[in-house]
Amino acid sequence: MAPLRPRDYRLLITAFAVSATGSWAYNVALAVFIFEQTHSPAWVGAATVGRFVPALLLGAYGGVLAERFE
Repeated sequence: MAPLRPRDYRLLITAFAVSATGSWAYNVALAVFIFEQTHSPAWVGAATVGRFVPALLLGAYGGVLAERFE
């Protein structure tokens, strides 16, 4: 597996996997917390949409700003 030989690449892939796992764990914990507090799947859905839509709409713009300014 030649692509995995460089140490920096392996570290990058490992860091990405750890970060993605943490993000999913946070989303699951948030959904469980909201359901325990409200007992409503509608509120769980609203919280999920409330986290996803701003990232979808503003993510590209934030990337442009991050690239433009240090």
